[in-house]
Order: sequence, then structure tokens, then C-alpha cells
Amino acid sequence: ATYFYPGQGACGAVSKSSDLIVALSTAQYNGGSHCYQHIGVHYNGQFVDATVVDECPGCGPNDIDLSPAAFQRLASLDQGRIQVTWDYE
Repeated sequence: ATYFYPGQGACGAVSKSSDLIVALSTAQYNGGSHCYQHIGVHYNGQFVDATVVDECPGCGPNDIDLSPAAFQRLASLDQGRIQVTWDYE
């Protein structure tokens, strides 16, 4: 997982850095079929529930891009990239 500074997402909503949101890889985004669905993200004993609002074309097939607020629920932004597990809720 990485993080990004959101704005107008591919699902159509405008989001802020303080929202608990996620962008999925193009493969997982699947043309928007998961828009507004929630995913559960786990890292090092921490958990965050994030809402799918965007697509991450630069992400690998199972990579995710979290808002700063969602990323910070799991780790410090200084880490930049963390190895998480996640699934649709």
C-alpha cells in the first residue's frame, strides 16, 4: 500500500485527505464495479476500513493507494509503502 492526496476520484466523488478512502489498481477497479464498496486493510496489528473511490493506474494488480488519513491508521506517512493484507468487506 502507498498513499496519495485525493481530489476528484474515478468513481465521481470528491474526497479529502482526511477521508478513509482507497484507490484500487486498474485490475481490481474493474471499470468501477467496486465503487463505494468497503475494503478492510490490515498491517502490523492495525486495521482500517476504507471506501473505494478511485482507480490507481500505476498500482500493481493487488496494490492499493490509501488516503493519508487511512494510511496513518496503519503506519506513519514517513514509511511511504507498507506490505498490507486487504479484502472486500
